[in-house]
Parts: sequence; structure tokens; C-alpha cells
Amino acid sequence: MMTQPTIHSFINVFHEELGNDWSELLEATYLRRFFKSLREHMGESFEQFRFLIINKNSRWSRIDPPIRGKDVVLIWLGDEEGTIPHELAKEFRLILKSYWPLSEPLGNMHSFPLCGSSAVLEKDPVPIEERQTGVFFSGNLNANRVDFYRQFIPWGRFPPGNLPLLVRKLIARGLGTRPGRLLPRDFSASYSDSEIRFTGGFKQGYSSEEFALRLSDSKIAICPPGFISSETIRHFEAMSMGCVVVSAPLPRNLFYRGSPLIELENWELLHTFILNLLEMPEKMESISQQTKIWWNEYCSPEAMAKKTLPLLER
Repeated sequence: MMTQPTIHSFINVFHEELGNDWSELLEATYLRRFFKSLREHMGESFEQFRFLIINKNSRWSRIDPPIRGKDVVLIWLGDEEGTIPHELAKEFRLILKSYWPLSEPLGNMHSFPLCGSSAVLEKDPVPIEERQTGVFFSGNLNANRVDFYRQFIPWGRFPPGNLPLLVRKLIARGLGTRPGRLLPRDFSASYSDSEIRFTGGFKQGYSSEEFALRLSDSKIAICPPGFISSETIRHFEAMSMGCVVVSAPLPRNLFYRGSPLIELENWELLHTFILNLLEMPEKMESISQQTKIWWNEYCSPEAMAKKTLPLLER
């Protein structure tokens, strides 16, 4: 029986800070499968290229790749601001960029998924009809999620509509104070057999393993925006599990344009939509199947390897 290659076997894949051993990266499983598939397609020519992974937000970190060249492929993860690295384009054979804000590639710069955590991607999806949780969300209450949070508290729905960003930031800051922590955070009773919980801060919820277990057992996954971008790693994790994904509007890039993800223009539509959907198990099963197909054809590591192959052959 053949064993899967270890991360160390990719001698031409480097992380900017971790070198050749990037086994502790959140995205390690996705990347390992991506490189394994790419190597299987390319054969010996795979080692003619070097691959550099960086995981930085452009606002807080200076981007200074340690290796460059026409044989180097840059894979840039973690830049939630959606930077378009014009100044780096000519220094690399190819740039694969997460948080890609454009609908199409630009020169040698192409979109790359936010991957998903290893804990989630190492789980097998449960058939949706066997899942025990109707609706699932567990996450930090940041400024971009205030309008989402307001849908669960009666006094928070006035004034109606989306609040300006400054107001949302002030509310989120207030909710993080000691008095603010006394406000309700658990709204699991909003839907039958569901879990809706807001945590008190970043990474203060479930462990990666527990989150993966709960997501894989959920029919509907609500994916509100992250700190800056409407995209989150949760979108890709939920797709990989075949959840029915409910989201705010997303960029029109390769991973969302034409997808079965459900984008709500306003969070005020949330309750009516979900309550109706929970009454239609056949529709949920259909969306779940479409989501699995979409993941396999557009977002999975194997799909990205097939997309990357002709870009390297140019």
C-alpha cells in the first residue's frame, strides 16, 4: 500500500518563515494535497520549479520574499486586505493569491483558495440527512458581524438596515467591554436543533478539532464576514463539508461566481430564509450535493492543481 508523501518530501516547497517543514500551518493538509496532485500531473518537471508560501497581511507585515525568479511560484495566503501585488508580479513565474478581489486573473496573478483548516479537511462529510445540527455558527463578534448579531436581539434591529462601519466598530468595541460581555451571546434557540454562539474574542471558541466535528454535523453553515474581507476560511471549510452555506455578498472571483453559495444582500433576510429552508429537506440535500460538486470542481486541492498546471506550462 502506497503512503502519502510527507511534507518533507516536497524539497522544492518552502515557507517564508518555516522553511521546508510547514507541517504546523493551518492550511497544511490543503497544501500537501495540492502539491501532491500537481506533482502527479507534472512528473519530473515538478522539480523544475520552486514554490514559496507566505502567510501575511500586507497592512502589518512587510512583504519581502526570500527567493524570487522565473522558476519560482509565489503562493500568498492570509492577506485579508486583498492586495494586488503589482510590484512582485515581474519577479515570479506565477503568483497564486488568496483574497483575490478581482473577477479575473491579472497577468501572471491568479486567485487561490483560503484553503481550510487541516482539522476540517481531514474529516469526511456526513450525509446531510444524518446531520444533527440544523444551523451552525460559532465565532468572534467583530465590527463586520454587528449587523449579523443584531438580527438575534429584538432591541438591536432599530434602526433597520446596515449600520455604517464606524457605528459598527463602536458597537463591537462596546460589546468587548466588561458591561458588553453581559449581553447575550448564545442564540442557539433561534432555530430548532441548532447552535448560534458569539465568542468573546478571536480564537476563543472551539478548538480546531471540535469546530471541525460540529461543522461536519451541520446542515446550514452561516458564514458572516471576517475582520476586513467578506471572505473567510469558514466558507471553504463549509463547502468542503457540503454544508448549505449562507453568506454576505462575496467577490466575483473563480470560487464564488456561479456557485451554489447563498448570498444575502441584507442580514435582515436571514431568519425568514433559514426558517423556510429548514422546512425543505429535499432542497437542502440538493444544495448540499451541488456544493460538494462545486468544491470538487473549483475549490479543492485537486481542482487547483489542474488549474495551475497549464499556467506553469506557458
